[in-house]
Amino acid sequence: MATIDGQKVKIPAEVSISRKGANIQVLHIDNPNYEDSFLSIGGQGDVSVGFWLDIVGIFLFVLPGLTSVGVDAATGGMYQYSNTTWTIPLQEKK
Repeated sequence: MATIDGQKVKIPAEVSISRKGANIQVLHIDNPNYEDSFLSIGGQGDVSVGFWLDIVGIFLFVLPGLTSVGVDAATGGMYQYSNTTWTIPLQEKK
């Protein structure tokens, strides 16, 4: 079992991570044969292609482009993860 931002999931698992990031914990209380392990995924990584297209839109259609850039910046929509897969390192108890 792992805890991702307070939600328990059975591992291995495929989950969606918010653009705001996530904290992942694998605790020995849920997994008696393993040491505690933690992984923090920072949010708001690389700027997405859509955001750059919004910038181009500013030059072509000033108002819609500015609106899109503002909305993307405010909602985090301008960011994308550069890595789409994370591996949580686990160590067996000795």
